[in-house]
Amino acid sequence: MTIVMTGALRSPGSARATRPPDADTGPGAHAAPTGGSGPGSTLPAMSSDAAPATSARDRMVATAAQLFRRHGYHAVGFRRIVEEADAPRGSIYHHFPDGKEQLAAEALHASGGALVRMVERLTGEAGTVAEAVVTLGELLATDLERSRFADGCPVATVALEVAPEDTPVSRACAVVFRTWITVVRDRLVAEGWSEERSQAFATTTVAAMEGALLLARVERDADTIRTVAATLAAGAEAG
Repeated sequence: MTIVMTGALRSPGSARATRPPDADTGPGAHAAPTGGSGPGSTLPAMSSDAAPATSARDRMVATAAQLFRRHGYHAVGFRRIVEEADAPRGSIYHHFPDGKEQLAAEALHASGGALVRMVERLTGEAGTVAEAVVTLGELLATDLERSRFADGCPVATVALEVAPEDTPVSRACAVVFRTWITVVRDRLVAEGWSEERSQAFATTTVAAMEGALLLARVERDADTIRTVAATLAAGAEAG
């Protein structure tokens, strides 16, 4: 799966950073190529409204998003991103003067924004939130299976590493999660739920789906996602 940056979510500012050491020798750094989510991935539709990444800068953002999704933040260094993006090495600090944190924050906003657009489309097309949750669960489960359990949430893999600290990367993760929650909450409000109940259920939905993705990836059983989605849908239908 290749995710392209579209600017749907605004990246926070970052402090000037020194040049980080390359981390390509970290655990799992060479475990899988960037070229996609495995055969027949279901999630490229997340970015179907965006132009392909053609500039060196956009290619680096798209490549970083995929590598971080699979391997996490610390296991991936600039060298590998540049090589797999087929970008000039000298362009790294021209495009990302604040270093790896700036690139990671932009990659997270790109991949997170793509998933937000998919959730918005599903909630808009589905008759109810319950239907949208079941459909989303099936898409995520199928994508995980087709990637041979290599591709989990495009944000959570990084968030688990950086959450304890207040950095541009951790703030980018927080923005994406809050946006997902807002999309679900707003649809519930439109269905007549109160603001308080909508916020609580939307938060539960995102948290449960994130946990399901992690558990399914570890156990190599995507039916976990389908089970959680069905349970959430039942709760939404019960009102």
